[in-house]
Amino acid sequence: MRCREFAFNAVTLRAIMRERLEAANIQIFTGEQVHQITPEPPPGLNRVTTRNGASIQAPFVFDATYGQLANQSTGALQELPFKYEQAEIVLVEPPSALDGLAVTVMDGPFFSIMPFPAQDCYSLTHVRYTPHRAWTQADCPVAPAPPETSHRLHMQRDAQRFMPVLAELKPRGSLYETKTILLKRDLCITLILAKIWEFTIDFIVKNLMKFANIELCRGLEE
Repeated sequence: MRCREFAFNAVTLRAIMRERLEAANIQIFTGEQVHQITPEPPPGLNRVTTRNGASIQAPFVFDATYGQLANQSTGALQELPFKYEQAEIVLVEPPSALDGLAVTVMDGPFFSIMPFPAQDCYSLTHVRYTPHRAWTQADCPVAPAPPETSHRLHMQRDAQRFMPVLAELKPRGSLYETKTILLKRDLCITLILAKIWEFTIDFIVKNLMKFANIELCRGLEE
């Protein structure tokens, strides 16, 4: 299927948002880590405390941290079952045959190669090799360091089975991000698979019994 999709330049978007925040006279704290978020009276206010001891009161708190906010909240967010995955996004220079094009395989050995405007290159990801490891807050309170070994060659070699031209990719490095997954999603998938398996077994058993009854009736007739 062919479609038109836009790739956004994160550096340009950051510059635009910075200009807008400064124009609105909004104070920005960088290099801070949120330690705790607690509701305060009057209702509707929240107290945000950082690791460095800074304290801010605000009516709204927006989470743009891939679910890490749940680890600092004293409310219902703590009960959300999050799983974290360390994901590798490989940056590459594409062959000329891919100029202006992007390809995503949506079924089977999913992979995607598309423009990455922020660094004037392309990104390569793969359903099997992009995740390096997974953990929960209980298993690992602090996110692990980036891995020493890249999965780039695994991604490239598997993808070039379907697009041989990808053998011409030139590596530019990798970015590592933390991907947050709601464990309930995994649970739902498990339940769905269990139901499919239950239905399949039930179907097989019923048909075997029907077949057995037919053979039994034939035997009695003989």
